[in-house]
Amino acid sequence: MDPFEILLCLQILKLNNNRDYAVLIPDVGSNFRAAVHPQPIPFGDETAMAALLHRERDDLDRYMMIATYEPTEMCLGLAWRAKVRAIYVPAGGWSHYAHISVGDADALPGGWRRQTVPAPTAVNTQLLTSPVWRSQHLRNAGLPPELMQALLNPTAGRTTDGDIARKLAHGLHSCGSAVPSPNPNDDFMKIVYALVRLGWNDKLAEPRRPGAAGLRPFGNNIGGLIVDANNKIIAWGLNFKQVNPTFHAETMMIQYYLRRHNVSSLPANCRVFTSLECCHMCAGYIATVGPGTQVFYAQKDPNIVGPNALERGVNGCHQQAGHFMQAIMGPAMGSGDRQIIDFLFDKQRSKPIFQRGMTDTRTEEKDLIKRGQIMSPVLRQGNRFLMDLQDVGILHESRGAPLSEVFQPL
Repeated sequence: MDPFEILLCLQILKLNNNRDYAVLIPDVGSNFRAAVHPQPIPFGDETAMAALLHRERDDLDRYMMIATYEPTEMCLGLAWRAKVRAIYVPAGGWSHYAHISVGDADALPGGWRRQTVPAPTAVNTQLLTSPVWRSQHLRNAGLPPELMQALLNPTAGRTTDGDIARKLAHGLHSCGSAVPSPNPNDDFMKIVYALVRLGWNDKLAEPRRPGAAGLRPFGNNIGGLIVDANNKIIAWGLNFKQVNPTFHAETMMIQYYLRRHNVSSLPANCRVFTSLECCHMCAGYIATVGPGTQVFYAQKDPNIVGPNALERGVNGCHQQAGHFMQAIMGPAMGSGDRQIIDFLFDKQRSKPIFQRGMTDTRTEEKDLIKRGQIMSPVLRQGNRFLMDLQDVGILHESRGAPLSEVFQPL
């Protein structure tokens, strides 16, 4: 099917309904999916493309996406995650359209690879002002009936999961401190590592595991925190990708924060701490809803090819490696190790490193006590936060071990 003709029909629908549309078109078959922008867009992240891509479990390398609006970095990152073959959007009114590629090799210093293409046929813009002509064009466009059915009944909004929302709701009421801390960034990274270690999965989850039943999270051993300007933990996340492949630790905690506070953006001057460098999806999500956000990651992901949105400084965001964890993680990974997920499930190589982050915290606390000094307020709040999570059974480890050996209340 001609992408321009489909785009023209989508633009006519936009004129008719004053809403943006997106559609997924397979190379073969009739499994068409369409979505529409909510009006207004709640939480800043429920675009038409996001409504489609958030529901997809399988790779979409045999699909193209066509939309009536310029994609956000979040939309582009979601398309990268799903391996969408190409994205087509308007460029220059009705006379041109853009072809955007979002493969690994298409992440360039200036943004995703993009080509502007002239429309193959001229569009009479005067006719477009006629509702009658627009209706006739939609009827006579020759689109497959299944595609028209999808366009007339589009989905809207990201999917949600009540179990996950309940898990993420815990542990935040006691996590705040405006007291200056000597090394807050290192301390928050230690808390991230303790969070991952206490929520550890020793085995890869079964592919396509349905639902989110049970309290134990399942996914890759990756975690993160969002911290505001007052050193308060305002959201946390673990990787739940076996529930939905878009549920990375970063996307989980951002979605939770936006919905919990009924807002469309992260607070100003917040920081994100993650145990693994953000992929293009997570980086694009942060850059879209969190202008000016600083991101600190503990481990470089060698599988991220090309600069992500954070590295490109989109919307004033940026990322950097956290020095504390880089010092202990780097030598363990070795050079050229691209099997990052296998490494993160390796009980012999990886698990002791997360344990070491916890042990270092315990040693630091004991040294402070010996010197008659108090523990870092960040770590003290982190202690309460992690104990709260264990109390409600969210993390894998039972209450009392090994957490009681790591963060002792003063």
